[in-house]
Amino acid sequence: MSEITLAKFSVCEDRKSIIEFGTSCEDVMTNKNSDKLHKGCKITWNRRYRCYRVAAQFLGLLCVVLLAAIIMLYVEYKRIQTNYNYVSDERTEYLLSNALATDQHLVRLNNLSLENEQLENNYRLIQVSYSSCVEERDLLQNITVNITEGKNQLQSLISNLVKDKDKLRIFSNNLTTEKDQSESRYKAMAEHRDQIQYWCNNVTDEKNWLQTVNSHLSEERDMLTKEREKLQLEKGGLQKALSHFGWKYFKSSTYSISTVKMNWRVGRQHCIKSEADLVVINSKEEMIFVHGLISNLGAWLGLTDTVNEGVWKWVDGKGLTTSYWMKGQPNNGGRNGTDDCGVIVFGKAVLESWNDSQCNYLSYVICEKSLA
Repeated sequence: MSEITLAKFSVCEDRKSIIEFGTSCEDVMTNKNSDKLHKGCKITWNRRYRCYRVAAQFLGLLCVVLLAAIIMLYVEYKRIQTNYNYVSDERTEYLLSNALATDQHLVRLNNLSLENEQLENNYRLIQVSYSSCVEERDLLQNITVNITEGKNQLQSLISNLVKDKDKLRIFSNNLTTEKDQSESRYKAMAEHRDQIQYWCNNVTDEKNWLQTVNSHLSEERDMLTKEREKLQLEKGGLQKALSHFGWKYFKSSTYSISTVKMNWRVGRQHCIKSEADLVVINSKEEMIFVHGLISNLGAWLGLTDTVNEGVWKWVDGKGLTTSYWMKGQPNNGGRNGTDDCGVIVFGKAVLESWNDSQCNYLSYVICEKSLA
């Protein structure tokens, strides 16, 4: 600080006043007018007071600002503390929920483990069941193969029986011819024997010879009788074997009656599939036999006039020569006169049991298979 300033403050402090700024110490020392000096110090003091007042106001304002800042900082502190407490609560709740979720996940994991074990057990059971099914399938396949082999064997047996039957029929015909020839020879020999006895009653040797011949012929007749009985037994066995398959034998043909009703055309196709055809009746004996097959049922005949109305023909193409129509039949009745197929009706007289009917009606079917 300069000397002037120091002097200025010294003088003013001594006099309890302040001289005006810019007054030198010489002016003060030489100035004898105390009133003027005192007046200058008073003016300077007022200015200094104003400066202090402004400074005090500034300090007061500064304190207010600081106080406001402190209050704001306190409020912010409280808010931060509140947020901190809220975050702490949320963190605690999150930890609790996380622990609960962890427990749930563990429980779920245990449940999934149990379900996995159950699924593995079910898979093992399914594998065992599948193995059993495969074994049953193989067993069924073996049974099917055995049934097929048995069917083939039965078909072969039937074929062999048919062949044997044909051979037996030929043999029977030969035996019948031989028997007829033997009977003719026997008659001739008997006549010759009578002549010899008549002519040569006294010739004993010739008589004995004729007796010997007669004895031989008797033995041959007995042998033929035994052969015939044997053939009849074989015929009975053949009929039994055929009846096992639903067929019945009569005079070199086999017959079968269906178990369901069909129209005439479907019935014929049914017979053709069995290598047969609808029944064709050629004799009175066959008519009686066929009538006995139908029991209390009605059945189609292989007879129709579809090609030429009123001209009845069998399915083998032969014309109708011997018929067993009911009285007043055939009358071509029905709708629009379409009774074009022959049917045998039960309950009527055996030799008067034929009727004409519409071919699309349903009735049982008699199939005939010729073995000749």
